[in-house]
Amino acid sequence: MEEPLLPAEQSPPPSSIDETVRSVRCRPAALGLALVAYVAVGAVERVCFTRMTAKLADDVLFMHTLLAALSMALFIVLWMARAQNGREPIAEQLQRLHPTALLQMALLDATHTILALDGAAGVAGTTQAVLLQGAVPIRMLLSVLLPAESDAALCGVRRICVQLKSGLAYFSFWSWLSSGRWCRQVGVLLIVIAMVAAAAVPDGGCHGAMQVSGLYSLAARAPHRWQSEAFGSAANSSLAVVTLPEQQQQQEEGEGAGNGQRRATFILSLFVGGVAAMHKQRCLSRTPTDVVIFNAWLAFSQLIAGLIVAPPLLLVLHAESPVVTLGRLAHGLRCCTAGFAPLQCSTVPSVAGFAPLLLMFFIMSTMWSTIAYIMLHYGNQALLTIGSALLLPVTLLAFLRPIPLPFSWAAPPEPLSHHAALAAVGMIFALTLFHGGTLREIWRAERRRREAQAAADAADAERGAADLHEQPGVAKHLSGF
Repeated sequence: MEEPLLPAEQSPPPSSIDETVRSVRCRPAALGLALVAYVAVGAVERVCFTRMTAKLADDVLFMHTLLAALSMALFIVLWMARAQNGREPIAEQLQRLHPTALLQMALLDATHTILALDGAAGVAGTTQAVLLQGAVPIRMLLSVLLPAESDAALCGVRRICVQLKSGLAYFSFWSWLSSGRWCRQVGVLLIVIAMVAAAAVPDGGCHGAMQVSGLYSLAARAPHRWQSEAFGSAANSSLAVVTLPEQQQQQEEGEGAGNGQRRATFILSLFVGGVAAMHKQRCLSRTPTDVVIFNAWLAFSQLIAGLIVAPPLLLVLHAESPVVTLGRLAHGLRCCTAGFAPLQCSTVPSVAGFAPLLLMFFIMSTMWSTIAYIMLHYGNQALLTIGSALLLPVTLLAFLRPIPLPFSWAAPPEPLSHHAALAAVGMIFALTLFHGGTLREIWRAERRRREAQAAADAADAERGAADLHEQPGVAKHLSGF
């Protein structure tokens, strides 16, 4: 009775048992902290993005170039650090890159980034947070319209017709209700409705929010002509008093039209981003590549693609000639490399104070992606789904009542109109319904997997017992009893 149940060489030491128990107990707490960090960092990242685009409304190519350069530098450093560790070399198959696919992904990503940076300059932060949730139905729609086959559009339309026909033929309300799919389907429909309601917010409703957050950068860059005329002329001029409201109304109408165009550009960037993400996922599924190597080359390709895509896009959107676009990029880079000297930054005054906002956005974006990877690697999809459901209300709270953080002066509170508040509440409800249905499907799949694993283990045990009885020595030993 004093002998151990296992031999000395097989029994685990007490220290390893304590470490295992401690790691099992600490894992839920660590994942909970990762969930909190995912939501908080995601909200701060969205605030930094809004303030950065408001500060550099006319320097879209400059922002894209610096972000791509920072991303490329980050992954090159990771690549070199991993090479210095002396680990096993990466398989040659994971180091192969397809230039054609890489160029396609870079062009799509650059188009999406430039459209998002340009459109966000005229959209309030709260509206941006609501509109970004439209990526969920856009992704689901594109997965049907753009299948992996060659005739993507035609096959996608045919697939929709076939699914509708078969679904109506074998539709059962009670089975549909008990399956739980209705949560996701109704949630997607409500997300689309809330997105349309948020996009239809009149520009006057967001006037206060944009004025507080600095989104009226076009009006703030130069003094208005009517201000110099009205206040520079005699104070007793009745003509100035009469024409001042009319000119102010005309100016607000012009700014409203410009903000409406930027809002349409921001919504268009969601569709382009969905296509880019789907194309990237399919390319990586066909030819797996090392993450660090792939992202380093992709960032370099995005930097080059931005120089190709941005001039014609800005020419179409704002009638800005490519010479002016590339000239602003050159002046911004000269100001940046000169240490933001006043003499070098005189031609681009908006670039002088951009560094804290851009660096904060890049750091927060990198941290957010890293936390999401950790949650997927050590947790599961359900944890990330919960974080996605909590992200929108926390982001809206960050815009309405910003918490004190470094550079919090760049995030003043934004007033929210009644129309925008209703759209935000509807979007939160729709996301809760959609992600609730997703969690239910994840848990049901996990339960089926465990049941299948238990059945397989039971079958293996029965098979082992049958093989044991079929052995001659065992049968003879059992027959002696």
